[in-house]
Amino acid sequence: MRRKGYSSRRNYISKCRRADRMADQRKQRSRSRSRVSARPFGDSRNFSLLLLTAAAMLLSLLILFGNRAKAESEDHGTYNGYYKYFTSIIVQSGDTLSAYADLYNIAEIKSDEEYISEVCTINDIDRDHIVSGQRIIIPYYDKEFR
Repeated sequence: MRRKGYSSRRNYISKCRRADRMADQRKQRSRSRSRVSARPFGDSRNFSLLLLTAAAMLLSLLILFGNRAKAESEDHGTYNGYYKYFTSIIVQSGDTLSAYADLYNIAEIKSDEEYISEVCTINDIDRDHIVSGQRIIIPYYDKEFR
């Protein structure tokens, strides 16, 4: 029995089997596609959003704590082997900022002008006008870490 277009019965059977295999593969592909589409909508988007949020939070924490560490290192850092501290004093009659600079400042670290300027900035006061009885904060330096 000879079919048109086929050289032998064996050739016809092999082509039929090949066609059946291809049909089976198409069915498997369609089943796998249905499984993929059965996944909840936006599942991969939710995961991506979660990763993006976690990265943003990590970045903000690094910025926040990185700046805090920098500020702490400036406040507690050493100045030519000295540690910087602050004390609160009450201005007495006849006291001047220059007298406080002579008493508390160390020339190796800052000039008296820079020191007085820092005291004025810390206390938000005018350089030429301090009042007796006023409480001000004065920076001082010490070799010993406390």
